[in-house]
Amino acid sequence: MSTSPSPPALVSPLALIGDSPEGHVAADRPDSLVLAVNSIARGEGLAAALELAELLLDAFFDGEPSAWRDEGGTHAGFRALLRDPALEPSTSTIWYALGVWEQYHALPREFADALSLAHHRALLPVRDAARKLTLAKAATRQGWSKRRLEKEVRALPDEPARGRPRTPGFVRAAARVREGLAEAIAAPFPDEVRRLGAREARRAVKALRDDIQALTELLEGWENTLRDTPDPDRSEP
Repeated sequence: MSTSPSPPALVSPLALIGDSPEGHVAADRPDSLVLAVNSIARGEGLAAALELAELLLDAFFDGEPSAWRDEGGTHAGFRALLRDPALEPSTSTIWYALGVWEQYHALPREFADALSLAHHRALLPVRDAARKLTLAKAATRQGWSKRRLEKEVRALPDEPARGRPRTPGFVRAAARVREGLAEAIAAPFPDEVRRLGAREARRAVKALRDDIQALTELLEGWENTLRDTPDPDRSEP
């Protein structure tokens, strides 16, 4: 991995969709917001990911990553954006961009700038700040590839639990997906289409298909990680 220069100054999202009276991006103009998101997401690399995350944080969470962490899964406007059929980036792309933005600003600038977007994504699973910084320094100074960084992350010992062990997020998310699927299967679709209208029903179906595609991409990433992860319950032959 070669050391890259600092990302260029981010283009203000306000230049794309205008200012609200409060000085924030106006999330109540969804069409303009979707156009801005699509425009930024067509870019590549770390700078584009940071700009995308900054736009969304400003539009929905007053620029506060803690608010995104607390409300991202339930914020009505944010969820509506993710379901918009005109939205080009996948849900996983948007979530990764937000996580990278938070991590970028938590690391010393020297290392945050030197890591590529792929390296930042590889480092995201590390919650402990000291471990994250140690790996960021090593990746930068020793020129680790993305795959080498992923291997080092997988080799880390389990991070200490804080308080009562919590059910992993993906387990809880999988349970909600199964509940939603059961509800969708049981729904009287033809009757609901007549009430909703065919056009709106098509939009809803497309949004669901996009969500399933994003979930598929996420599962493929988990499967790739698990493929190289040793099972502690299995003894070596």
